[in-house]
Amino acid sequence: MQCKKNLNFPFRLGIGLSSTKERSRYYAEHALMESNRYGRNDAFFMEEEGKLMGPISRELRLIHNYKNEKALEFAKTYGIHENNILKLVSLYELAPENALSAQSIAELLGITSRSASRILAKLLQLNLIRQGVLEEGESLNEKKKMRHGRPALHFHFVPENFERTFLSDK
Repeated sequence: MQCKKNLNFPFRLGIGLSSTKERSRYYAEHALMESNRYGRNDAFFMEEEGKLMGPISRELRLIHNYKNEKALEFAKTYGIHENNILKLVSLYELAPENALSAQSIAELLGITSRSASRILAKLLQLNLIRQGVLEEGESLNEKKKMRHGRPALHFHFVPENFERTFLSDK
């Protein structure tokens, strides 16, 4: 946060920590690549366990575990960038009850809303998320009156399917 406040030029930070200088450098480079991919003034941290944390300045810091082979295989099979899947798995582990929208996912992953919509559509098709339900007594027409344009769709994780796909050893 201090860097964001005090530096008046673009920056990206990658921090790596390991028992050896070479491994620390490798992790720092990996974290820096993620920071560059994120595309905003921020930092990422990678440590010995193969876990990447960031962006550091956000309240909700995702931890992507590169040892999650199920998530990596899923990413390859469905053509979704592995970092994005690992971040979604981390989001699920941190806050499985959170509602997801294309805009919130785009901000969290550092991608466009359109890319986030494609990811959400694929997860919906595979029944890993479900479309959100309107609040009790609220109609879609009432929601439309409150906003201009199309109402934003929101989604929720389907815990049993999400865990079976990404987290369980079965």
